[in-house]
Amino acid sequence: MGPATHVTAFTDRLAHERIEVEDTAVACLRFASGALGVIQAATSVHPGYPKTIAVHGDRGSAVVEQDDVLRWDFNPPTPEDEEIKQRFAQKVGASGGSSDPAAISHVGHAKQLGDFVAAIRANRAPLVDGREGRKAVATICAIYESARTGKTVEVNA
Repeated sequence: MGPATHVTAFTDRLAHERIEVEDTAVACLRFASGALGVIQAATSVHPGYPKTIAVHGDRGSAVVEQDDVLRWDFNPPTPEDEEIKQRFAQKVGASGGSSDPAAISHVGHAKQLGDFVAAIRANRAPLVDGREGRKAVATICAIYESARTGKTVEVNA
């Protein structure tokens, strides 16, 4: 898809009256390739659902919930498809904190920090460097700016 280039977003506090921040965010993104995407995040839904990433295109779809691959369907299929399905098949199955904040896992953060330390020791670049992290932050900032102004915002990554 390439990098996100533009964002149109809405945020609101819909269910939690006693908090000072939004509990629901919805954003439409346009990518450099022309692809469109949607990000939705909410602590306002009951009973709370696990984080899900779904990518759909004209040649296939992948759906990941928590760290589990729920769908991996591509046309044409490749020899690696079955290995990917088996390797990431429903092993976690946890809520990830969607209805219990104490259940939020730190595993992903620990792996990223471990890779950072290994990169320093091996004198190599980390798998995810600061420039890549900045792209995510720029997209989040554009989402907030669009929600604040009611306008489509260019992502400055």
